[in-house]
Amino acid sequence: MTTKSISFRVDEALKNEADIVLEEIGLSMTAALTLYLKQIVNKREIPFKLEAIDPFYSIENQMILEQRIREYKNRKVTKHDLIEAD
Repeated sequence: MTTKSISFRVDEALKNEADIVLEEIGLSMTAALTLYLKQIVNKREIPFKLEAIDPFYSIENQMILEQRIREYKNRKVTKHDLIEAD
């Protein structure tokens, strides 16, 4: 099997922390990245869940917003005055 080099830039602190963890596990960076790439090929996907950081777009928040819109349309909302914060 022929091998090919991959070169990329990463934050120095992140690389150093990853080196420490991988050493504790007993893997080299090359072995860890090879495992990662093999999982991508085998599963045909990124091998972990990717999520939006903005909680506004979370499923839970979208369900709450949809419920409140239904309540508003059905006039099941309570009108109140805004409370000013200091």
